[in-house]
Amino acid sequence: MPGTWSHSPHLEESKIPISDSHEFEEKATRPRVPAGVPRAFGAGTHFDLRPLLVRRHILMISISGSIGMGILVTSGHIIKLSGSAGALLSYIITGFIAHCVISSLGEMVSLIPEAGAMMEMPTRFFDEALGWTVAVIYWFAYAMGVTTLVTSTAILVTGWSTDVGQGWIITGILAVVILINVFGIRVFGEIEYVCGLLKVILVVGLSILMLAINRGAGPNGRVYGIEFWRAQYRFPSSFGAEVNGTGTPHLSTTIDGTFGRFLGVWKGMTIAAFSWIGIEIVAVTANEAKYPRDDLPRATKRIFGVTFCLYVAAVFFVSLVVPYTDPNLLNLYDHRPTTGHLSPFVIAVKNAGMDFLPGFVSAAILFASWSTVNTSLFVASRTLYGMAVKLDPSDYPRLSVFRQTTKNGVPLPAIFASCIFAPLAYLQCAGENPQKLLSVFSQVETVTCLIVWMCQCLAFIRFYNGLQNDSAPYDRISDDYPYCSWGQPYAAYVGLIGCGLLIIFNGFDIFIFKPFRESDFFAAYLGVFVTMAIYAFSKFFMSRAPMVSTSAMSYSVHRENFDRRRVIKDVGRVKGFLSWVFG
Repeated sequence: MPGTWSHSPHLEESKIPISDSHEFEEKATRPRVPAGVPRAFGAGTHFDLRPLLVRRHILMISISGSIGMGILVTSGHIIKLSGSAGALLSYIITGFIAHCVISSLGEMVSLIPEAGAMMEMPTRFFDEALGWTVAVIYWFAYAMGVTTLVTSTAILVTGWSTDVGQGWIITGILAVVILINVFGIRVFGEIEYVCGLLKVILVVGLSILMLAINRGAGPNGRVYGIEFWRAQYRFPSSFGAEVNGTGTPHLSTTIDGTFGRFLGVWKGMTIAAFSWIGIEIVAVTANEAKYPRDDLPRATKRIFGVTFCLYVAAVFFVSLVVPYTDPNLLNLYDHRPTTGHLSPFVIAVKNAGMDFLPGFVSAAILFASWSTVNTSLFVASRTLYGMAVKLDPSDYPRLSVFRQTTKNGVPLPAIFASCIFAPLAYLQCAGENPQKLLSVFSQVETVTCLIVWMCQCLAFIRFYNGLQNDSAPYDRISDDYPYCSWGQPYAAYVGLIGCGLLIIFNGFDIFIFKPFRESDFFAAYLGVFVTMAIYAFSKFFMSRAPMVSTSAMSYSVHRENFDRRRVIKDVGRVKGFLSWVFG
């Protein structure tokens, strides 16, 4: 079964050291590419990744993949649609759904830290076809994400400085990102740690800056207080109206009253979900975690806590100084290029009269957007590698090249193959219509990630039911169980239903406002149709096996040293705290 792949008998064995820590140095058996199997150019002679990531890397890789355009720019769109209170409510509700998903997924990968974890869990606990479907759409989401995020970053650069052509900008971004991923997991982990830490500092700094502006900082000296949290600013008076002071609707239909405010908040939730995409990357790092049983549970708990606090604080403080009536915010069906000037944080700085700061804030947003490209390529390459690992090299010799790695554990073929959509970023140079196409793909990525989240919750419910059997190898409340997430299985049901509702109703406004926009319809639901088609293909042509019964579920782990534990030392309170933060 692909979900329970172990080292193939065709693989030769070589012993090389894995010695990333001063705490120990040990010998590990690494599978080699057998004779007769095609090798990709420069891919090396091995089949495995290197477990060199510790919890600070795992946490910051997820944070780096999460904090980007969603919270720094798109939050202004949500404020426009939902109002100050509605925007905060949108982030809190979608954050709770994200917490239910990541806690369910985190528990499974803490117990079973295998390669291709996003595919492994549905395969083991639902059926093989669903596992392949999840792997394909998840890889597509992040491989296409490389393209759309490069495009977004290029737009940010041209909005900040028009001296450099977009083609050169796109080429430079792609070159740097590919180079970082090729260097190896040790270098990648350290760079992502720095990027994630800088992003945390950025969001904290912007929140403090918004509070300072609220209290009168800046040449204008205006003290806002809670003015933009009074009744008339908490929620828009109607959904679909152009609230720029004229009261003139920009659509043929507007919905007033309580129902209109509810629709504004719901639309804000569907957009806010984009900001949370990336916290599940904890699971992608499972096979490269040095101490998975120790670090994955801690990273799972911290990633949600850190991002939730940052997002809620940032949205609350910026809503104190930028009302939904501000004409510079993006409105519904507003197709202006998404530059840093549309960020609510930049708008707040401009309104305060701080002429020297908008360029700096835009540059910081540019950095945040670039680093998400780096993380997206990492996720896509590891997902493709995980799919290849599930295939028998003797049956699929051509596809087995994607599981080949260098002696440093770098999956070069998977990295380069995950750049397959990257040339589409150059469509940005061709005019407005290609830009709209890339915008459609961007929304499709969000929907497909929500589908993956939903499938992980479904897998956890089956995972949980399997552990209730008397013959189950683990007890969730025992001391040797690595991570028992809170509120299960109800949290998984909340994640399953919440993601399902966001997927089904993410394009509800298409059916309300005229004229009917085909591009928006495909952006909202193309991911659903493609997922159904891939599942049907996988079910009928790849694996017709029935759903896995609870008695047949496997909880075994095939990676080596999966139960390696940290060496606990008494280092004092100060060093212990620094180790908790940085180690």
